[in-house]
Order: sequence, then structure tokens, then C-alpha cells
Amino acid sequence: MGDTPLMIGAHVCGDRPLTVINCRRWRAVGCRVTCAARPSGPTLAECAECPVRLPIVGKARLRGMGDLVAWLAFLVFLRRLDIAERVGAWIWRRRTRQAQPAPQGKAGGCGCKARQEALNRAIPFNRHAH
Repeated sequence: MGDTPLMIGAHVCGDRPLTVINCRRWRAVGCRVTCAARPSGPTLAECAECPVRLPIVGKARLRGMGDLVAWLAFLVFLRRLDIAERVGAWIWRRRTRQAQPAPQGKAGGCGCKARQEALNRAIPFNRHAH
């Protein structure tokens, strides 16, 4: 998210330290971290890479077409990023059965992050994008 900080603080809930993420979707419910986009409870790495993070501090901005496509997928899947990612991985696996592509992502996933970054580089929304 460019110039927006990922973490904005920490607090203790019971005996557990919780890192407060700079996102309007982040919640601490019953000393457990939850998120509107990832109901299973996001990790810090998932929050850092989340294409739909809405910062509380700083401005959310779309860097390019890849961020816009990720945001639209998030809306189409009714704000359930986990479902969108599973469907994307399922489509990719189904498509790769017919062709012989190289595996993408950490565990041969769908490669959504790489495509998002490539689209952001190809069609940036500001002239100063790298």
C-alpha cells in the first residue's frame, strides 16, 4: 500500500500480545485476530500482501490495473478474499491439466500475486510508479 504503515501499534488481550494492523477490516474478537476479507484470521504476512487493505492511517490507493482487478474480485466474491483465492487456484489447476505450465506461487498456486504485480507495472495509475 505504498506510503501507509502496516502496523500501528500493539495491545495485550488476556495474556496474548496482538499487533494492531492499519486496516479497517482488522478486528480483535475475543483475543483472536479476525478480518472481513480473511475470516480464518490473517497472518502478518497476509496483511502485508493484502490487495484490499483499507488503511486507517494514510491513504489507500490503487497502484495500477492489478490492484483494481484484485479489488473487483474482492467485491464480486462478497468481500471473501479466501473464497476468491480458492476459486482462482481451482481455475488455474483445471486449466493446467490441459496444458503443461510451470507451477506458480509458493505451493504451485494460481500465481495471482505475480499477475497482479505484472499488471500494476504494465498499467500504472500514476506516472511516478516504478
